[in-house]
Amino acid sequence: MFYVRDLLRRMKIGGVEMKREALVSLNEAMVEDERYVKVVVEDEDLVNVLVRSLDSADSGVQENCLKVLSLIAGFDKFRYATEPLPVGPLIRVLESGRELGKEVVIRCLMKLTANSDIACSVSAQGGVTTLLEICSNGD
Repeated sequence: MFYVRDLLRRMKIGGVEMKREALVSLNEAMVEDERYVKVVVEDEDLVNVLVRSLDSADSGVQENCLKVLSLIAGFDKFRYATEPLPVGPLIRVLESGRELGKEVVIRCLMKLTANSDIACSVSAQGGVTTLLEICSNGD
C-alpha cells in the first residue's frame, strides 16, 4: 500500500517531528483497519525501521513506535512468525525508558511471549530479571 510506504519514507529520512507524525499516522491507520497491520508485518524493511526507532533519543518517537509494535505483537501471524520481533530493543526500553514506554513494552511482551521461543528469548536476554526489578521497585 502506497500510504504505508510513504510513512516508511518519512520515518527513514524525516526529522524527529516528521518521524513522530508518521508513527502516529501509522498507528491510527492500523487501529482503523487491520489490513494495515498485515501490510506492516509483511514489510521487513518497515519492521526493521520500527525496531531501530526504539533506540531514538526522542521519547515521543520511542513511545509512538512502541504503540505500533504493540499492535503488531497482537497480530497472530506475526506473533508466531519464524523470525519474530527482536526482544533485545524492547528489553532496553524496559531498562532505561520512561514509565509510559515501559507499560507499552510490558503489554507487548505479554502478547509476544505466547510464543514459547520468544519467551525463552526474553529470559535469555535478561528480560525476566528486568521485569522482576520493575515489580519489586513498584515501577
